[in-house]
Amino acid sequence: MRLLQFSLILCLIIFASGCVVLLPFIEQDGKGQKNAKADPTAEERQTSGVRSRGNRPDPLKKLVAQLQNGDSAARTRAATGLGDQGRRARSALPQLIAALDDESKNVRRAAVKALEKVGGVEIEEPLILKLRDRDRYVRESAANVLRRLGSPRARKALKDLKV
Repeated sequence: MRLLQFSLILCLIIFASGCVVLLPFIEQDGKGQKNAKADPTAEERQTSGVRSRGNRPDPLKKLVAQLQNGDSAARTRAATGLGDQGRRARSALPQLIAALDDESKNVRRAAVKALEKVGGVEIEEPLILKLRDRDRYVRESAANVLRRLGSPRARKALKDLKV
């Protein structure tokens, strides 16, 4: 008999704990009836961190902000992240070009690599200027990108550098 009582009490505890978990998802309608919520409101999605498809934050804006305001490691990650976005990051070309003059050599290296992935005719002149960077690896990265671009102006800049 005691085993049966214990089992019933245990079942009630388990059932009650399940109800407590479900309480936030139950609301009353205007007639006093309780209904399960089908979909959380937009406000609840924002506060819970769940986002609907149309409510996604723009990753480019976040990366651009990080490129301009973070510490050197964060700026390096941001430049790399923008490069990973490829041509979708074309709107960030001015910020990537500005990052070529960053005080951190790691940020400058990441910016050179990112510019190659993002592409565009605007990258040639800043990369030619980076052939004279104080960091050897930045110079080598810029030269490699210019070689791959293969434009007459890039070839001339590389040739003039060897002389």
